[in-house]
Amino acid sequence: MPMFFQSLRLRTPSRFAALALAATGLLLPAGASIAGAIAESSPALVELQPRAAVQTAIDAFRAAHSETFVNLRAGAITRVYGNAFSHAATPIDSADAFVHANAAMFGVLPTALAPIGPFADGSRVLPLVYDTLTNSYKFTLVAYSQYLDGVPVFRADLRVLVRNEAGFPAVLASSSIKDLGAFAS
Repeated sequence: MPMFFQSLRLRTPSRFAALALAATGLLLPAGASIAGAIAESSPALVELQPRAAVQTAIDAFRAAHSETFVNLRAGAITRVYGNAFSHAATPIDSADAFVHANAAMFGVLPTALAPIGPFADGSRVLPLVYDTLTNSYKFTLVAYSQYLDGVPVFRADLRVLVRNEAGFPAVLASSSIKDLGAFAS
């Protein structure tokens, strides 16, 4: 499949997509949607539901954490937030526990998420929200980068926000992990 169509699968329809469809010779009737035209021309390009194993992992997580919410976009998790969903002795341990227990709901194995941040220096731990009254930070952000066969996946990471309080509860996970199911490992 041409790289152009692979990139369309990851984005919402836009003017760019309309121009691209016109360039490929696919003409839209008046009132037709771009997403519908893409799906009609090649149904494999538009994935609206997560794969079965991912959906099973999401359902198990939701059952165990009924007060926590999971946002999906095009079948992939973008956010997990709400009540604490992981606890440990340190912020890194709390984030690591969440990743090891729940990587499947992001469609990856825990080994695909390296403890390397997406920042220029590769740091993975970032203190956030300084509190002048306590002279400490309220949160710690712990980041992971997605890898496939030792190669970093472009702009694919998972960031876990942990509150700096007793038990170090993880309260938010933000994901840009890519579905690489079509790639052989």
